[in-house]
Amino acid sequence: MKKQPQRPLEFLWRPPRHGRCYARSRGWCIELVEAPNIPALMASSTLWIGITFLAVLAGIRRRARARRVREQWAREEDTEEIG
Repeated sequence: MKKQPQRPLEFLWRPPRHGRCYARSRGWCIELVEAPNIPALMASSTLWIGITFLAVLAGIRRRARARRVREQWAREEDTEEIG
């Protein structure tokens, strides 16, 4: 077996460079280097922000629908009192 060259620990934490990617994986490696916001999109906090946004939106729509129903009931009661 051939002994692997020893590299400093900092080498492991450096971001990938265009020249360091293998031929088959070069495409996605370049995309990761050029799109540093990928980890932010893949984070669980992004998922929870989206879920919270949808819940707030659903609550707003439910309140608006309930308000329309109450207004309709008020109009129906007014027409019953008149008639």
